[in-house]
Amino acid sequence: MRLFQKGRTANCQTWASLLLVDNPSLHVTCVKQAEDGSGMIVRLFNPLASDQPLTVTLARPITQAVLCRADETEVEKLQTTGNVLRCTVGPKKIRTLKFIM
Repeated sequence: MRLFQKGRTANCQTWASLLLVDNPSLHVTCVKQAEDGSGMIVRLFNPLASDQPLTVTLARPITQAVLCRADETEVEKLQTTGNVLRCTVGPKKIRTLKFIM
């Protein structure tokens, strides 16, 4: 997902990536603020019949990443490195992730 700047500004980059998902087989279905206001929710869907590796790279360092249910109830804290999360999305599964930066 890329954000673009419109208009004229001196010495400013005209685009930046909010997040990068490395696997084109996975579909990002939602990017929004968490209901409790504590972070950003990213929801992905794996339409394939096999596990798919996922690397999410954010524009800023990740303080915490959490696997959530669809209602954003936290299930499990996930390991991150800097601004990168690596995990797997199961076959025909939806994965809801919360990022706190």
